[in-house]
Amino acid sequence: MVKYLLSLKGIDPNKPMNDGTTPFFMACQNGHKEVVSLLLADPRIDSNQADDGGYTPFFMACQNGHKEVVSQLLADPRIDPKKPNRNEATPFFKACEKGHMEVVSLLLADPRIDPNKVTNEGVTGLYMAAQNGHLEIIQTILASSREVDTKRRIVTEDPVENGKTAAEWVRALGTLQKPEYMKAEAYERVKKLGSTVADLIDAYEKDPAKVCSQLRKQLGPRGISSRSPFPVVFKINCCFVDIDEWLQAHLELSSISGECRVTPLGSTHPRSLPWIFPTTSLVIHLFLFWFWNGMTRNR
Repeated sequence: MVKYLLSLKGIDPNKPMNDGTTPFFMACQNGHKEVVSLLLADPRIDSNQADDGGYTPFFMACQNGHKEVVSQLLADPRIDPKKPNRNEATPFFKACEKGHMEVVSLLLADPRIDPNKVTNEGVTGLYMAAQNGHLEIIQTILASSREVDTKRRIVTEDPVENGKTAAEWVRALGTLQKPEYMKAEAYERVKKLGSTVADLIDAYEKDPAKVCSQLRKQLGPRGISSRSPFPVVFKINCCFVDIDEWLQAHLELSSISGECRVTPLGSTHPRSLPWIFPTTSLVIHLFLFWFWNGMTRNR
């Protein structure tokens, strides 16, 4: 049906509804990846056209946790993944707030994303993840090797919250009644995990490199740095290469996003490849071991 409609003369695929939403916007918002692909293939599509609230199709895909659509859009050079809404909240900010770990992982792997971009109130994605008790989001951000501003202080009319860092605010929330704007499930997560989140942020501020390294080992491929149980060294052009070091130098591995992202030569943007095996490093090791043994036997 979409193909047929796009083929009709006089059709404007960018014509918005009363609230400014377009067909492409709705496809991204609802995670219809096949429709998104069809529309992206049409050169008439304005892929960054926002609705009346300043929300772009990419923003809505991130907000709603549609990782496949987010991956599709990140691979399209026309998409602006940084465009904020009218409150200066970015797609990354909203993904952190909503706890969409797979989307956060995808965005952190893209060099165009600034994880420290703040809203009009000076709030970062890290702050929102902490406020909502999303411990795994915090861990993923701090393990990403991106420069993370953990000391940013919020600017708000609430005298209790105003001027606090993420760590200070989640500690304070543990002693306060639930704020009216906060959902009950988020408040319960903060009550349960708030001190852990705050302690982790405090430790990162004291020694970012140490905490980043520890988190990478703890998270495994999600931290983009885990090594296999045994090292395998193979020979290429008379040079011995450690496969783990080669993988870490050339690929961004993410078990969260379910993808392997590689930056092609001459490109500044990583592209997504299917993540076929959860234990890819081990599989590659075994294959190389078999291949190398076969080559040596044939010599």
